[in-house]
Amino acid sequence: MEMITAHILKDDFAVICCPFCGLRKRVPAHKFRNTKHKITVRCQCKKRFEVQFNFRKNYRKNIAIDGVFMTVSSDVPTERMMHISDLSRTGLYFKMIDTVVVKQGDELVVRFNLDDTRQALIEKRVVVKLINDNFLGCEFTELDLYEKELGFYLLT
Repeated sequence: MEMITAHILKDDFAVICCPFCGLRKRVPAHKFRNTKHKITVRCQCKKRFEVQFNFRKNYRKNIAIDGVFMTVSSDVPTERMMHISDLSRTGLYFKMIDTVVVKQGDELVVRFNLDDTRQALIEKRVVVKLINDNFLGCEFTELDLYEKELGFYLLT
């Protein structure tokens, strides 16, 4: 089945364009936020296709970088290993290699080197937004630090 991506506009609407006939339709996206991000649509031309809603505000780069993290609230902060799979200007998604109990809303400190020629060291505080088994989706709490390094890295 044909799949298209519909990016969410600032007014919380998406424009869906039929890949078969080119018909465009503007639809409200708020009802799909936090529920379904992929739906099957049937156009007026009678063709069916899937629509993947992209709610992201920032570009995410798929990467494979190892680093460390530690919980801020822990009595004895211990560095744990992680493998980062994607990175944006506002956050990252990683797999915990060394498992530790983490809850949504916990603060962590992450540290890793970018894998470009500069090898910039990034050390930032994050808040856990998503937990999926050993995978954590985190948002940076300090957006101004290292912004230049991250911005340049994400463009390459």
